[in-house]
Amino acid sequence: MNKIVILFALVASGIYGCGGESGKESLTTQTPYQNKATLDIRIFDFIYDGTDYSISDYYAFDNANHRYSLSVGHLLYGNSERTNWRYGSGRESITKLSVASIDRNTKDVLVESLIDVDGEKQTWIFAVGNKLAGRYRLFSTDKPEVQPAEGMVPLFLIDARDPAATEPLDVIINGQTVLSNLDPLTLSPQINVAYDEHLVNVLIARNDLIVFPCLGVDISQDGASTGKSAQARVLILAPDQRCYVKLAS
Repeated sequence: MNKIVILFALVASGIYGCGGESGKESLTTQTPYQNKATLDIRIFDFIYDGTDYSISDYYAFDNANHRYSLSVGHLLYGNSERTNWRYGSGRESITKLSVASIDRNTKDVLVESLIDVDGEKQTWIFAVGNKLAGRYRLFSTDKPEVQPAEGMVPLFLIDARDPAATEPLDVIINGQTVLSNLDPLTLSPQINVAYDEHLVNVLIARNDLIVFPCLGVDISQDGASTGKSAQARVLILAPDQRCYVKLAS
């Protein structure tokens, strides 16, 4: 398994500019800049090792060879954290980051990926995997735009059960097919669920066969709703074969 120091090989390859020992030193501090702008990232930690505890810390490395902490020291698997940092508009803007999941015990790099980021939008990063099977995937997407609908809860779904999955699937909610041919590890378009239906049954099907159930999903959890407006949710089908609901904030 590659160690975290393997990340520094990217520096020598030209992705981040100059390398060497002086380059390593720059990863531990951030230079103060004037006229700073904000980069907004939310990471979803779904790398599973057979327990309810997280094994991963997350770092990002930019094209100026600076290191940023995305999610470090959190306790539970299935966590999601939002990180803001400020970067200097006086240098080249950050458009790509190398993001790595680091095993906090062994310091091995479990998975890393070069991702696109947008300073005008919130970037969502999904890290999914099963350490018991040795399969991982790390990918990003823009936070989706929510279209409010009267009397509805906006819902987004992602099937992250298997990092190696490639076959598309259908999504059935309360007996109705709401999506067809959704690729795994892809955030779905917005699904509107009736506000009054707090508990919903979600079935994942392939070729008309049910391959995974999420029964009694509580779309009202992780935050209260008021009146007839509700915050959007993300439903994550995870590598531990459970279903997690997160606010899409």
